[in-house]
Amino acid sequence: VKLSEKKNDEAVAAFKQALELNPETVESYWFLGMAYAQTGGNNEEAVKYVKEAIKRGYNYQSSTSDITRLINLYKEVGDYYGIIDCYKALIDLQPRNAQFYASLAVAYKTVGDIENAIFYALEAAKIDPNFKNDTEAFINSLK
Repeated sequence: VKLSEKKNDEAVAAFKQALELNPETVESYWFLGMAYAQTGGNNEEAVKYVKEAIKRGYNYQSSTSDITRLINLYKEVGDYYGIIDCYKALIDLQPRNAQFYASLAVAYKTVGDIENAIFYALEAAKIDPNFKNDTEAFINSLK
């Protein structure tokens, strides 16, 4: 067992214990979920605990790093609707970040929502003209 895998397993055990000691602490659900995500291969468990944390009121939407971690986890399990929600949260935090709009456009394309894919791609190009050529190519790829 690699040292990093051992540390991740130890983190899972520690957060499980914290959760057992105080199940009302929403952060324990979040951190247990993130610890599972770090172990690799336990993404369903990770999603289960992260979603429980969110259901119990964990505010991931105010942290770009938490949102980014959640996007990566949702990518692993193919939850593109979750990814869409995350990119919307990132846009709420940084409304002038064209890359977030472009990434949201790709997520909408993935779920087959072409109308929103085009809308958010165009928004990215409005915010940052450097996205114009990529936006045109993206929209043409949808036809």
